Amino acid sequence: MAKYRIGRINDEMARQLAVIFRNIRDPRLDSCLVSVTAVDTKPDLRFAKIYYSVINYDKTLTDEEKDKQVQEALESSSGFVRSELARLINLRLTPELTFVRDASMTRGAEISAVLKRIEREEANRAEPAEEDADE
Repeated sequence: MAKYRIGRINDEMARQLAVIFRNIRDPRLDSCLVSVTAVDTKPDLRFAKIYYSVINYDKTLTDEEKDKQVQEALESSSGFVRSELARLINLRLTPELTFVRDASMTRGAEISAVLKRIEREEANRAEPAEEDADE
């Protein structure tokens, strides 16, 4: 199967999964936003990895605890998700779904925080040098 077709299937699955995720009725998903970041379908359409990210609104749980809850909720609802996907997308086979947390947003936030800290440190180092030059 041509790579461009798999790419189109991945894009359409990502769009439809975003809609399906909003329709999952699981209390573990109530206090967070789950978004599909990527879909990787095998060329034979038997398996697909669904990469997702989580924004946690429930501050009583740590991000790691919430991630574990979301992973469990998605795995327990995989049958529903797969059947809805089969209904929405006309494919010969509906792939088995594997859910993988995409940590790129978290890593990006950490990198941004480090860069801001470095920027503040550089600004603090530059201030005393400017004061010495004024004297």
